[in-house]
Amino acid sequence: MAADLIETFSDYQRGRGFSRNTVRRRRVSLTSFANHIAPLPLERATQELVEEWVHSFDSPSTKHAYLADLRSFYKWATRRQLCDRNPCEQVESIKVPRTLPRPVDAAMVPFLVASAGSHRLALIIALAAYAGLRRAEIAALDYTDVNLSSVPPTLTVRNGKGGKDRTIPVHPELARLLERRHTGRVVGHLHPDTVGNLASEHLHACGVPASIHQLRHTFATEAARMGDAYAVQALLGHASLDTSMAYVSLVGRDTAPVVAAMYGTPPHA
Repeated sequence: MAADLIETFSDYQRGRGFSRNTVRRRRVSLTSFANHIAPLPLERATQELVEEWVHSFDSPSTKHAYLADLRSFYKWATRRQLCDRNPCEQVESIKVPRTLPRPVDAAMVPFLVASAGSHRLALIIALAAYAGLRRAEIAALDYTDVNLSSVPPTLTVRNGKGGKDRTIPVHPELARLLERRHTGRVVGHLHPDTVGNLASEHLHACGVPASIHQLRHTFATEAARMGDAYAVQALLGHASLDTSMAYVSLVGRDTAPVVAAMYGTPPHA
């Protein structure tokens, strides 16, 4: 059965140390694909079926992500001779257009925090905008990983995307909210989707048509103004420097001095 094969693959990934989010995402992708080709089993999928399913989605980034999940699964399955052939082997890669980030206006962030109807919601907004945390990282953050007595104050993200930890200096406005110390999870026991929904509802109510991830874009953009791509990569936990470079490109930090110095000094009239 497809469910048994998917669970075996999930066990393999957990044994390899893949993050919980990666394992869960690939399980969802494979279950969706299995439903698409049923009653044909996963082991008998063809290149044509893979392409049909992948191309049924509109967004290039979604197509790219789903194809990557199938490739990981079928590479594992063919190596273990669970499949006669890899149906993804000849599927062409999906080109994802490189687009600039869409940050929320940084001037709006203090208002968004101040107008939150609860301390927990204020923390959710601030952790995204002032620390660049993803919604899953906000949901998982524990007070044991917040150190306001260090110089500078820090918080540590455990098992972020890709299973990586990172430590982030705490912005003064975020530190003020975190001073009301408790034990356990900083925002309580909320599912990541709930974290995202609460933030999105508040943003829209404030007239800002954006998601919580765009607050993370705001943090990255402000980091790019002050630092460089390497600083953005360290703070945001990007796997690739290319991702961080998008924020440097957005603010024009590296290119603005070049443009300003072009053509020399205009002659006096």
